Amino acid sequence: MATGRMLKKSITTSEKVNRLSDKAALLYTWLIDFLDDFGLVWASPQKIKLAVVPGRKLFTLKKIAECIKEMLNACLVNIVKIEDKEWIWFPDFLEKQTLKKDRKPFTYLENNYEWNFMNEISNYIMSGNFWKPLNSKYFQLETQEEEEEEEEDYNTPYGKQTSLLKDYNNKLFLVFKQIVGYSPMDSGKDRQKYPRLIRKKYKDLTLVEKALQWALQLHNKQGLYYWRANKISLAKLYHKILPAYLEEIQKRQNLKKIIELKKLAFKSIPQPTNKDVEEMARKERELKL
Repeated sequence: MATGRMLKKSITTSEKVNRLSDKAALLYTWLIDFLDDFGLVWASPQKIKLAVVPGRKLFTLKKIAECIKEMLNACLVNIVKIEDKEWIWFPDFLEKQTLKKDRKPFTYLENNYEWNFMNEISNYIMSGNFWKPLNSKYFQLETQEEEEEEEEDYNTPYGKQTSLLKDYNNKLFLVFKQIVGYSPMDSGKDRQKYPRLIRKKYKDLTLVEKALQWALQLHNKQGLYYWRANKISLAKLYHKILPAYLEEIQKRQNLKKIIELKKLAFKSIPQPTNKDVEEMARKERELKL
């Protein structure tokens, strides 16, 4: 196995990587060093804990599983099932690494695969949305209690702020500015209050990003874009835009269900047979006579 892997500097500007939390981004980069020649590494948080982050107390088994889920949601990795075991697969592995193929490939897999197996791995991809590592039969959580994540406090003019919230605020403001074109115009207290509320209720910044993009596309019959003509504040984002966006998503989902039910209803209606058609034609001829 190689003693190390290539880490290109483009990773610092990658949109997908920058969607990750700091802990997930750190784990993502550290996992690269442990990939085999097919771009595979264990999907078991227990094995990752022992091999990759043994000295990091903040990386509990639960936190590692959450970080993997973040990588899946960011489309950076896939979960593949090979030889009845789950593996994390880096699909861009070949693009980022230079491999010497004048030798047998090193792999964690039990069978001796040749290099052309690399082209078949995509056939083993599992759905990331349904991956639940804590229920996996390939590892069990230890019975001892895991240490809780410690949040360092920072003093601000508006009270104490934890390190995790500070990091969330920075990412929220960055997403806000990239999409809307300006930073939130709220007062100092609101700039502390509403990020905390948004983080507590909605958590995922991807949802915030989609809600802002959706709001900027709203216009009336005259073509006036309301949220482009009016300043968006964090308060408006929390009280108006996010609830309206979720309501719109629910309406679309309900509409899809209605359409599917209608299709099923039409399918259940029996189609007329040839005999039925002939009988109807015969009755029409009799009526004409």
